[in-house]
Amino acid sequence: MKKYEINWHEVKNSNTVEIFGDSAPCEPEPFAVNLGGLLDRFHEGLDNNWEVLSQILAPETLAEIAKLKPVNKEDVFEFPVDLWARAVYDHAVAFNLSQNLEKTQVLGTLQALFFGRTAAFVLATEVMGYVQAEEAVLKTARVFEDQKPYLIKRWDDAVTAAQNDVCA
Repeated sequence: MKKYEINWHEVKNSNTVEIFGDSAPCEPEPFAVNLGGLLDRFHEGLDNNWEVLSQILAPETLAEIAKLKPVNKEDVFEFPVDLWARAVYDHAVAFNLSQNLEKTQVLGTLQALFFGRTAAFVLATEVMGYVQAEEAVLKTARVFEDQKPYLIKRWDDAVTAAQNDVCA
């Protein structure tokens, strides 16, 4: 991201691209998902990496992630797309600009959140048909696009902080 910052930083939205070939939708084959395993890895990842997460995520994002920890296994699990987008963007900033975190630490905490977001997606789409599930994916992409100002602010703030550290 650092190398191509000049390219992505100023882009405001995406463009529809032309589709070539047959685009007739076909129903994908169903596959088994270990939902319990995803949720267990999510919760274990949060428990084992909370200190690192607290260095990566903005305080309000961290507080919202903390609320995802259920009191018991019967609780309904949701991981909102806008929260996921902000968490991914916080990780992108930390991965590229952090002076005190190893890249493997950043990726490890993102992996834990990924398990949670995947579980939430499975729960939200398990009763949907192919077209509805594809629309959920497109909605996720739009949320990431809508949250780009958050990424830019976090990126710019991290760059400024790094410059101030060098000058101090």
